[in-house]
Amino acid sequence: ANYAAIPLFLFNLQGASFLTGWIPYLEFCSGTAHLWFLTVLMVCYGIMLFVKRLEKKCELSKKSCIVLLIVSCVVTAALVPAKIYVSYVQIYFIGYWYGQKFNRMTTRKWIVASMLMTAGILTRLYLHRTMDDSTAYMIAVALSQNMLAFWIFSCFKWLYDRNGAWIDRLAQTKVICHIDAISYYVYIVHYMFLVGPFEVDRLGWGRIPELAVFFVATVVCAEALYLLQRPVEKLIRQRI
Repeated sequence: ANYAAIPLFLFNLQGASFLTGWIPYLEFCSGTAHLWFLTVLMVCYGIMLFVKRLEKKCELSKKSCIVLLIVSCVVTAALVPAKIYVSYVQIYFIGYWYGQKFNRMTTRKWIVASMLMTAGILTRLYLHRTMDDSTAYMIAVALSQNMLAFWIFSCFKWLYDRNGAWIDRLAQTKVICHIDAISYYVYIVHYMFLVGPFEVDRLGWGRIPELAVFFVATVVCAEALYLLQRPVEKLIRQRI
């Protein structure tokens, strides 16, 4: 275990290196590398407080959001040479404004989004083969991630516009609601069964049995963490 990383994890700063490349990444122990994403989420939630205040003061039109999207892409690319990576923050707010402003996804818009995504991925693959780890490649990584996210949002929106009633009914079922409730805890615990002391690949039982162990162990731990969180949260509220 890397005990020097304990303060970073206590204050949820373990993902700072994914926002600023000149800060070294410190993993507390094998199986905790994925928790960097929680730092990014905390930053996004912090920025959201200012975004909400801005929305109360001025109403952004769909055209304004498109302009902001283009400007944010330019800013994202321009910050890469300084090893400042804001693509994940940009993806968060692309999804937020996408749900707020884009009322309908036509097939034509979906095709345009698919073309942008394909162009971004192909560019990234080309630069990966010819200029791996270069500034141009890192810029392509940042922008292709955003294009992929935009395409995923477009796919969900396109499907929902055509099957909204059925999707709403499915989303309200007890099974889906419970899966949604434990999804965060699944993210927290799943990685430790892929690497580290709990790596299921070390069992040597074959791919299918190991996948079964991975699935069961992840769900059991997620459920336990979910059940533990509720009384702890209740206790904290009582103390406050």
